[in-house]
Amino acid sequence: MEVITSERHVEAINLSFINRLPESQRIVISLPNGKNLADILIHAYKKGVVSIPISPSASAEQIQFYTEHGEAVYYVGPSGLITLNKGYTHSKSDDAFIIYTSGSTGSPKGVVLKRQSIEQNAQVLSKIHNFKDGHATCLPFYHCNALMMSLIGSYLAKTRLVIQHAFNANDYFRNIKKYNIRTATIVPALLEELLVSAPAWPDCLEYLITAAAPLSQNLSRRFYKQYGPRLRQGYGLTEAVNFSFLMPKMDHHEFIQHYINNYPPVGSILPGQKFKIDDNGEVLISGATIMKGYLKDKVKTQETCTADGWLRTGDIGEMRDDLLVLKGRIKEVINRGGEMLYPVDIEKHWENIGIRKPFAAVPISNKKLSEDIGLFVNRDSLNSISLLKNLKPYTPSVVFCGNLKTTSTGKPQRRKMGETLFSVAESKIMYASLLSLSIRSAENILTIAEGKTFEPLCSANYIIKESRNIIEKSSDYSDITSGFKLLKDLPAVQLLNQLVENFPNIIDGTLKGEDLVRRQKGLWHRLMCEWPMKVYAEMAAEFLLKNDLLSGRVLEAGAGVGNTSQLIAHQVNEDFIRTDVNTGILQRISVSGKKSFYDFNLPGQWNNLDTLFSVNAIHCALDKRKTIRYLYDMLKPGGTLLLSEGNCITDSANTPWALNILFGLFDGWWNVSGFLTRETWIQILIDTGFSCWGYSQLRSGKHDLGGLLWAVK
Repeated sequence: MEVITSERHVEAINLSFINRLPESQRIVISLPNGKNLADILIHAYKKGVVSIPISPSASAEQIQFYTEHGEAVYYVGPSGLITLNKGYTHSKSDDAFIIYTSGSTGSPKGVVLKRQSIEQNAQVLSKIHNFKDGHATCLPFYHCNALMMSLIGSYLAKTRLVIQHAFNANDYFRNIKKYNIRTATIVPALLEELLVSAPAWPDCLEYLITAAAPLSQNLSRRFYKQYGPRLRQGYGLTEAVNFSFLMPKMDHHEFIQHYINNYPPVGSILPGQKFKIDDNGEVLISGATIMKGYLKDKVKTQETCTADGWLRTGDIGEMRDDLLVLKGRIKEVINRGGEMLYPVDIEKHWENIGIRKPFAAVPISNKKLSEDIGLFVNRDSLNSISLLKNLKPYTPSVVFCGNLKTTSTGKPQRRKMGETLFSVAESKIMYASLLSLSIRSAENILTIAEGKTFEPLCSANYIIKESRNIIEKSSDYSDITSGFKLLKDLPAVQLLNQLVENFPNIIDGTLKGEDLVRRQKGLWHRLMCEWPMKVYAEMAAEFLLKNDLLSGRVLEAGAGVGNTSQLIAHQVNEDFIRTDVNTGILQRISVSGKKSFYDFNLPGQWNNLDTLFSVNAIHCALDKRKTIRYLYDMLKPGGTLLLSEGNCITDSANTPWALNILFGLFDGWWNVSGFLTRETWIQILIDTGFSCWGYSQLRSGKHDLGGLLWAVK
């Protein structure tokens, strides 16, 4: 077997220590994904040592649990080999790996997998995917799919395995082409990045294998449009080694029928396994790949594995054209991009950090990740909103501070609490490219401004100040030129270029931002209705619709060009009120209801409103606290205020929002300092007197771009 890595520099680990380990001894391995991890896992597998691979981000407390519960004699981490309790001895067995998965009771479960089971599954899959012609993976070896199929499968097939240690779509396809690889793995969250980057398909690559999280029709449609039917979805559990089901190869017609016109199935049962669907709709699996059991947990093993050899998957399924279609989970697991998270584990972590009960971790929708973590917390349980920044690795993308929904016995109704909530994960390469372009523009602006004089209180001064800020805070940021082609036609980029070109006139006061926009008819409308600004409107519209907030008396403040109004037009009634200081702009789209002048720097004329919402407008208020009070006063008790706003600081390095420089052109931005932080908004809502509040994140990679804020009077 030849292991090829995308890592630039690898300092090889001396593997001789494994030769000294007795057969069936257990070793915990916590290393970053890459060649060293692969080499240790294979070497231990050949020697008969039982490996317990865990995430390199595991906490000291977690590592202690894995080593003690797993009765490991050795631990391998970044600093090398550490000898643990030499008193542990294990009799010779067919055990090969212990894979820990989160447990619904709060304790991780150690899945014991036998060599025979692993090799049966890996050989079947390596034969189906023709691994002898090479295979590649971009997934970590401390997760089951990459370990069992890609690593062990490639080892048994005596083939070359290309490891993409950190995902980059262009590099992944480049390496696949360079080493003439026939099949490769991916997960839906990374498929999103692949489609945004859109590298040319390598001629040698027959198809991609996707698993770990559900594949949506929308993602399938986009993949097909870009690359055709070169995708095969599979499904399985760690408790059954890896895949139990796999989709067959399909032609164009079949792919459209199964993946695009219908919810994508996960395939047919693999050789050596059987399945059935019980009366409750749960999928059960049996065969040679079923786990030996959960380590030291006979009760959980008996709950999961029936006496006659069937494994309960916990998934609801049905058959369609002899292919299994999954309909959801029986248990309340949160599937975050293929990472299966259990609420009790998350809650234990949060409680240790300082959040007091009652609170609940709930699954919320996220189109890119399938699901993400939501936090419902009682108003008295959160000492400080600053705690919300310190919840890693279980940082919620949605937080709701209010009353929990529970059963009559006090159990949290997790699915019910999260059913109308969602967060949004944008393409990280799109935003990273926009940020790089903004930094480049900032450098040009500072060059133009050098030696120039201008009024201290003007947009030019603000733009220069923020140019320095974005360069300083993003000094280590890579210039992502590969993504620039994705942005060239965007109105935000066009206007950014015009800002640089016309900055001498901005400095001398002969040109204002509004005049620059008016030069090109429709540019302002496009700026507000296309990426990235359109996402804020889309989030607001989805929230209003999902939570049935448009059926009563509704007012939109700062309606502007109508980027949100037109998305909800089919649901509003005659009581809908669209307002703006520029009433002329309100006439440009036709929506039911009334149009009215309103300056949110002043008290409003309305009262007893059911819903009041605004998208990227209230940050323009001269005194945000006063404006929120004016909006509060117009709501009836129980009424909802919804804001969709960007975040002025997007990461832990205090990087400014990418378009902070651009929007500094306009009144209502440079003179009031643009966006606020989410924490500032929340504190204003609390101080105003709202009974409960919440937020939903808009993220792009490491960048938190703001999103939704809501509060109930």
